[in-house]
Amino acid sequence: MKLIAAVVATVATLTHAYSSHWEAQIYEDTKNGHTTKSMWVFAQDGIHIYSASGDELLVRHDKGDACHAVLDPWSSPGTIQDECWHMDPIHDGENYVFVGNNDWTENGYVDVFSMWTGRKLTSIAVCSLPYHMEYSPNRREVWVACWLRPQPENTSNETDAGTIEVIQTQALGAIPTSIDTHGFDAHHHSDFVIDASIPDKAYEFTMENSTIYEIDPGSKVLRQTIQIPKTVGIYEHAYSPVNKHLYIRTYGCCSCGEFKDTREPCEGWEKDVIVEFGPNASPDPQPGICNGKFCKGSLADVNGLWEFDTQTNTHVAQHFPANDAHGAKPFASSFGDYILIGSGDGGNAVKVLKPGKNGEASTNVGIINLDFGADVGQHAFSDVDFMEGDNRNIAIFTSTLNNHVVLVDMSDFDNATAANPASVNGVDLDLFETEQEDISVKHDIRGINIRQIRWAVGTDYVWVSSPLTEQVHVIKLGETLDDAKVVRTLDEIDNSRHFLWVHNFEEDALMIQSERNKEKAAVVSESIGLLNNNTETAKTFGIIGIVLSCLALFISIFNLANSRKSGGISQEKKVCDANDDEGLS
Repeated sequence: MKLIAAVVATVATLTHAYSSHWEAQIYEDTKNGHTTKSMWVFAQDGIHIYSASGDELLVRHDKGDACHAVLDPWSSPGTIQDECWHMDPIHDGENYVFVGNNDWTENGYVDVFSMWTGRKLTSIAVCSLPYHMEYSPNRREVWVACWLRPQPENTSNETDAGTIEVIQTQALGAIPTSIDTHGFDAHHHSDFVIDASIPDKAYEFTMENSTIYEIDPGSKVLRQTIQIPKTVGIYEHAYSPVNKHLYIRTYGCCSCGEFKDTREPCEGWEKDVIVEFGPNASPDPQPGICNGKFCKGSLADVNGLWEFDTQTNTHVAQHFPANDAHGAKPFASSFGDYILIGSGDGGNAVKVLKPGKNGEASTNVGIINLDFGADVGQHAFSDVDFMEGDNRNIAIFTSTLNNHVVLVDMSDFDNATAANPASVNGVDLDLFETEQEDISVKHDIRGINIRQIRWAVGTDYVWVSSPLTEQVHVIKLGETLDDAKVVRTLDEIDNSRHFLWVHNFEEDALMIQSERNKEKAAVVSESIGLLNNNTETAKTFGIIGIVLSCLALFISIFNLANSRKSGGISQEKKVCDANDDEGLS
């Protein structure tokens, strides 16, 4: 009966952990180990799945398996391309990995893989060019931002009916739900925020206007619109669940030319625009561009970012980058306890904000000195990832204009205040052992090409990309920042685009519980050892006590005997003395 009960319990655990017997069966049939707690590398030549340290390739999907050979609408008619154009991979922490598959065709898909085996399970037809995705764990939904809309040169597929499309992760065969906020027949580059900390709200933005669209995530309908001042579009943003605030980058129109806002020509993109801010502001039209790549970090990019309260849909504060730089790109730490503001000042300084109470402005607590040393007006600071927990509080920064990364100890900001801000220098770590004259990633002022970095959470390993040299670098963290080093460089990974650290939440919880049980067992074992030691000590003292007691008893008897003997002699002496006295008398 005990054996049967154990088997039933095991089956029940598998079913609960993997959602179905089918998924559990796939997991149990895997011969090469499973692909959780692994780094998935999405590259132009397919998908590479490695162990955390990079010493073992677990699964390899070449582009023939992972992507499709299709007509390329961006090249001459009849051109076939078979490269992978994966975008923004995510996972649900239970069973699946989701990634946008954009083969530059009129049809967009989200590909679904098993996180346990790395196998491709299905493709879900969605809008053209699914660009950004977020997983909503409390709703078990994948939200997809649609980028390219139906146009004469880019027709859409039959499911393309919204600006956001929502996939039910527990019903992958269902047609995605479409959300239409601002007309799905327009070409809008958009993004959104959906987070468990604001379960009854979602927000969408578009680069094409200054409106935030509040969405009811339950009914999937537009609830209201909110205007953001001093911007012509909304796109780059950060969110902190600490105070439930959004941090929104502002965009504007700028003048083009060597002696204008851009400090260089706009390569034929310019048209007559009204520039409202900066040294070249004028009510008269002038050659320029609005909300484009050339305006980022330009002299007209002076409005920083807005801090926006999602509880009241109001603006809390306006923040600006360090050192009066132009342009402000926000980044949120893993837990949202810090907001970083990068700028177009060459990547030399990053401002650090500390979120506080809801409705209150975040506090400026200092700067990070990166010293990437690019030209003014360029965003040299490309990407950042945070290592929080396990007695670590580290941020690592990458650049598209340098072949090194910068490691920063964020704990220096824990006690920093507005009155006593911190100024922290990082530690440089070269990605190449020998001097690499050419930068190993393409720089793009729009920020589309970036040098990606991802921490294999819970391990000592951090992954960094070098797309132009078809390499990926694995950094091992040490006891201190100076101890970090590149321990492995993986070659022949063509144009790595994205990293995704895949892990199962229940596995994580069970491992944490196992570690806690080990700690408890160690405490109990130590207590038993102390108890045993105390018992032995007690026994020893008991024996000593008995010996001393016996010795004391022996001494007492001896003394008593001596005492009686002394007393008898004295008595006899007294009698003899008395008799002698009597005889003398």
